[in-house]
Amino acid sequence: MARHLLTVLLLTFALAVNAQTGNTIADNIIRQLSIFRQEKTYVHTDAADYDAGDRIWMKVYVVDALSHEPQSESLYAHVELFAPDGSLARRVKLMNDEGVFEGYIDIPQSAKDGKYILRSYTELSRNADGFQDIKPVYVGNCNEAKRRGKKKHHDDDRDMAHKLKIERTSQGVVVSVAEPADSLLLLAHCRAYPFFIGRIAADSPVVVSNDSLPQGMISLLLIDSKMNVADERLIYSDNAAEQCPLEIAADKAEYRPKEEMSLRLSIPGLHENEKADVSVSVVSTAAMPRHAVSNITQHLFFSSDLAGSILHPERFLKDDVARDSLLERRKWQRYDFGRILKGAMASPVHDAETSQTIEGKVRTYFRKKPVADAKVSLISPQEGILAATETDSEGRFSFPFMDYPEGTKYVLRAVDSKDKENVELIIDEKNVEPLNIDMISDYTYMPETKENSNRQQAGNSIKIVREQIDNDAIMLNTVDVSGTRRNSATKGNVYAQLADFSFGLQKIEEIGATCLHELLRHIPGVYLRDNKCYVRAASSIYGDTPAAIVVDGVIVEGDYDLDIIQMQDVARVDVFKTGSTLIWGSAGGAGVISITTKIGTYGDVSTEYLNQKKIMPLGYQKHSDFYSLPGMRKTLYWNPRIVSDVVSLNASDSEGTCLVVVEGVTTEGRLIHEELEIIVR
Repeated sequence: MARHLLTVLLLTFALAVNAQTGNTIADNIIRQLSIFRQEKTYVHTDAADYDAGDRIWMKVYVVDALSHEPQSESLYAHVELFAPDGSLARRVKLMNDEGVFEGYIDIPQSAKDGKYILRSYTELSRNADGFQDIKPVYVGNCNEAKRRGKKKHHDDDRDMAHKLKIERTSQGVVVSVAEPADSLLLLAHCRAYPFFIGRIAADSPVVVSNDSLPQGMISLLLIDSKMNVADERLIYSDNAAEQCPLEIAADKAEYRPKEEMSLRLSIPGLHENEKADVSVSVVSTAAMPRHAVSNITQHLFFSSDLAGSILHPERFLKDDVARDSLLERRKWQRYDFGRILKGAMASPVHDAETSQTIEGKVRTYFRKKPVADAKVSLISPQEGILAATETDSEGRFSFPFMDYPEGTKYVLRAVDSKDKENVELIIDEKNVEPLNIDMISDYTYMPETKENSNRQQAGNSIKIVREQIDNDAIMLNTVDVSGTRRNSATKGNVYAQLADFSFGLQKIEEIGATCLHELLRHIPGVYLRDNKCYVRAASSIYGDTPAAIVVDGVIVEGDYDLDIIQMQDVARVDVFKTGSTLIWGSAGGAGVISITTKIGTYGDVSTEYLNQKKIMPLGYQKHSDFYSLPGMRKTLYWNPRIVSDVVSLNASDSEGTCLVVVEGVTTEGRLIHEELEIIVR
């Protein structure tokens, strides 16, 4: 439902509740929602089964936790890949590109067979307990057996003696209370949207009709006269009221191997001005049998509102007994209604991540006291970044808007207010929260199916095919080729623009110098004496102090041997005379010769001072187009940005079944998930 419509409904509900009960329950709920909005994430992957070294193509949907409407407040979404033992294997940061978070994550070549977990989240979603969306992916011949014995979880000790009793009928849900008590209220909400509140007593049960049930997790709260939550029961409503049907039509009933196929997507039920954002994957089960994976509706309607982690929500939704047993022990997780009902509001701890920020503090060497008004400079020669700031009274500093791609290296340097270097620079690091496998109820559970039992045989067949390929050809690792427009030394680069003289890569190649000393002789104002470099300033010809040598933004020691750096690794040389060296403080008083290498590693061999740090924070992932290698292809097609109602691709190379999966969300928060099997023979 649209946000403006949701607001109207909540206000109407508040007026009705206050008129009937004389309390401010609805007002408190609306107030909590207004000051503490929450987000959910869901990651759609191109497949469920992979091999070591494969690339997982993916799109992260970021939605409002209440309305499921797409959110655009967060600039970044984070995705992490965890190995079967819970260790972190890979992590990426995806940038919001016109409301779309899409990218990929590479499975390590050394990855062992087993069930891996993808975890997605935004900084804003981290405000909620159980903030992450988790999803399984399978690497290699992952053929798990049923678990033996019952695995204990955090909710197994929860009291099973509920005061609320639930009975499902064909007309709806009957909620009753066994204990005789006065002034009891029943509050029913879905994703914190209260759709019912009224009196309940032992002789007066409440009947909630199926027509009034929203889709998703329903929380039933028993409230006593002191506004305490006396009991909570969960039920699941799967009436498809908040789903948007999508139709997939193939132009033929069957296809031959490698034949071109055309799929038409249509959404006849879209409302006026409603738009849909969908992604499409087509997987060949001929190359590898596909595990049955959960989808966007099961994650956002079911597992995202449960306390604790659910890895396979689809298994509980297919098994009524297992689902009811699970819900009997669980609670709704996102807000503490026990506090909300009494007017104690929760506030978010984490703000929406609207830029990447590098921050830290400066303190004294020995006493570790904060240094106020310290000067902190930030340099990234590869990206042409120069910035400077000062610390506050607590010794804190911040560089916002450092929105650069992954692999960007920064060098930070701090001096006190008198340009003295006897300070210590500390950079704040964001640690990855560990994945607690013991808190995942169904991590080891894998019922034996015909599909799973055939995986070993299919894996052996693939292995034989690969061995044949290895005997006949050389298999190369996947290589992404990207180009960068070559700029001159003084254009398009802030770092070079501030230098008094620069040699860019093109000029360096034209000179053809065999070493840095030979190249430096071509730079006006630079002189070599006793194998040391001196920079002529405006007021003197020669100085007694040699120029400081900076390699990839790092100030190195005076006796640093420039011959260590090979000319084929040099990308740029910049000379800063005494008037333009303020960013290096007193160390650059006699001038600075800055050498930027193509690989950015030569600076690492120098001594790193406590007032100087070289960091490479997690930047956003650069865009890469989907590709599918010939041969035993698993993913035939992947498109996270569908802009046409027709999808064209080639059928699998071998006979079998192709599975089409379309997932998405509309601007009104209605969820989309449709599948179609296509025969190839």
